[in-house]
Amino acid sequence: MLIELVSLLLMLFTRVFLKKITGYIIVVERYIAGTLADLVYIHGEPILNSTISRFLLKTVNNNRNIFIYLTADYKTIVGRRKLMSEPKNYIEAQETAYRWFARHFNNCLVVDTSKSTIEDTQKTIQDWIMQHIKIN
Repeated sequence: MLIELVSLLLMLFTRVFLKKITGYIIVVERYIAGTLADLVYIHGEPILNSTISRFLLKTVNNNRNIFIYLTADYKTIVGRRKLMSEPKNYIEAQETAYRWFARHFNNCLVVDTSKSTIEDTQKTIQDWIMQHIKIN
């Protein structure tokens, strides 16, 4: 677990903090939520109550950051990705982690893409971001 924490700290510093300090706006960064999903897959759902999970959330959860979570049911994922689909238990671990992250994140939009078109999803995201920008 210690090696995971050290690796995580290095990645947070180089991929998030360093870029933010130098003035970059981070548009897509799924390392944090993805790392959390990987930890759930490896260690199980109890990892969500760990110090690492709380640390991950605390490092990125502020009013300047937004989290957009696109989801779909497994049947839809397999239909879209065909042979490139991850195993169902991995997708379920991702779903568990991302839903936990979404519940605890200040500014989060969750869109089920299995129930909307690409155009509708894009408009939902665009409208939500524009609303968020006006608020901040």
